[in-house]
Amino acid sequence: MLLLQPTTERLLQQDELIPHPVQSTIRFLEARGLSARFSRNPMAHGCEDAATKRLRNGRRGIPLADELKSLAGAYVTGGTSEHVFLCHIPANRRFDIRKIRAALGAPQRPRWLSPEGCGRLGIGFGRVNPFLDGMRHIFDRSLLGREGSMMTNAGDRTWAVEFDPADLIPSIQGAIVADVVVCDAISQDDNQLRPPEVDLIASRESQAGESAIVQI
Repeated sequence: MLLLQPTTERLLQQDELIPHPVQSTIRFLEARGLSARFSRNPMAHGCEDAATKRLRNGRRGIPLADELKSLAGAYVTGGTSEHVFLCHIPANRRFDIRKIRAALGAPQRPRWLSPEGCGRLGIGFGRVNPFLDGMRHIFDRSLLGREGSMMTNAGDRTWAVEFDPADLIPSIQGAIVADVVVCDAISQDDNQLRPPEVDLIASRESQAGESAIVQI
């Protein structure tokens, strides 16, 4: 079992184990030879709040643009065949459903995945990230052109992970890179996707406030 001893052990409270979804994130990164920094943070509600509570380089809080926002959605092809996708953008931007549809080549307007659909996949509020295998991932093009690291949840609301999108995105087979955000000039356009489930980056209350660099 991949517990990354001893570095991640200091992120655990007494009698606490690394949650299975976080272990899945560890395995995902390990399989691709990527580096990551794991940390813990207090309860957060949505991306803006989460960004103020992330822990990076010993300091609490990161720019909103450095937080990754992820959306779980679905689209239909071939009549009734439904496909799930995950879309990832900087948290200071908004999803454009028209652009997402074009990136997918979907014949109909995609929709966000219902809580029931998320539950069947083992994901949900605060637990959607780009480290999930077997999913179709879409990344906004700006993520490849930026410098520096980003942060998001590690599969559990008390766990965060810092990563380099320039390393991560090319490592995901079949990942789509496209412009999928609302332009500032049309920020009020009805193409903006604004479901309550959009802000899927959150964290649980935790007493631990350390981070660990892990080369896996």
